[in-house]
Amino acid sequence: MEYRLVREHEMKEAALLAEEVFCKDKERYMEYSFPTLFRPGVSQSYAAFNDQGKLVSFIGMVPFIIHSDNVRLYSYSIGAVCTDPAYRGQGLAGELFTLCQQHAKEAGASLMFISGDRSLYTRAGSVTFGKSKKYTLEATIAEKLNTHTSQWTFSEFEPKDMFAVHSLMLDKSSAIQWSLAELAQFIGASPMANIHNMNQRIHVARTPEQVIVAVAVFAVPRIPSPDNVGMLIEYAGLPSAVIGLLSNALTQFELTSLSLTIPWQDVELANLLQAVDASVERQNNIGTVLVIDGEALIAQSGYRKSATNNIAISVLSDGRYELHTPHGSSFIDGNPELVSLLFDPDSSVEYPADARLQPIALPYMYGLYFI
Repeated sequence: MEYRLVREHEMKEAALLAEEVFCKDKERYMEYSFPTLFRPGVSQSYAAFNDQGKLVSFIGMVPFIIHSDNVRLYSYSIGAVCTDPAYRGQGLAGELFTLCQQHAKEAGASLMFISGDRSLYTRAGSVTFGKSKKYTLEATIAEKLNTHTSQWTFSEFEPKDMFAVHSLMLDKSSAIQWSLAELAQFIGASPMANIHNMNQRIHVARTPEQVIVAVAVFAVPRIPSPDNVGMLIEYAGLPSAVIGLLSNALTQFELTSLSLTIPWQDVELANLLQAVDASVERQNNIGTVLVIDGEALIAQSGYRKSATNNIAISVLSDGRYELHTPHGSSFIDGNPELVSLLFDPDSSVEYPADARLQPIALPYMYGLYFI
């Protein structure tokens, strides 16, 4: 068995295997829904090939950067992890996952985000992270939300709106560092809508002066039914205008309900949803995260030891970390506690009272960007 990076001419074969494993009812959507994995480019995905050169196991891997205020986290996402049924139980995915981790560390990444919590990942140390709130808006709430619609007009996204939408996406307190081309690619690919067998619809909110102040990406049923449930995939812009877009979607798409998940830092939007008594479920962010390089994570998070840093974290030889403050220090018990301390606003990790660590906000990881 040969384990290595997938070459450009092998992308089609990888997509076909992924479609055989993930797509039901003869629906084939993996190749066009995940262009960063299966279209020409700089491949960073790994596969196992049998003695005849057939691709029999695959892990898709894509580099990306999260910006959160002044923090830049160099990360990888993995997805479309699949093995030919005839080759399962041979540890192929485990071998590939080890190669992916080595690749990510050598590239300078600090984190790997994983769209799942299989034992393959948790054995390697991947953990849940962050906090979010999942809301369900029933159709009856649309009228309560209407108070936020009068000052905006709503319309379908058009290609000429790209600059404005890109600007709104980057202005979020924590976001994927998209380029214009990458954002356009993901809009066209609509991965989240496709895997749920739904249609993607994008609406924008404009002022009377025609300035775009908010955008919302929805997934709506392809075939209307009595149980017409929609989903908000992504949003950006003024929270009050986002609320208006939600109200408009409930009525325009004739939805019985609309679900949305927002990360903990979007407090203003959460307060507006709470004001209309939307049902809410508190949960972690989604998927799991693996610390690829603790030292790189500390540096990218701004906690490297230096003469100007009052609060710093150092790596210990036993796998733990040490948090240093002006009035003392405390130990961080490995990567799970480091992830909790850095990304969880409700972290139970104890540290000196004078530290005042501000948790790093992360975007909700099952949005328009999805691997």
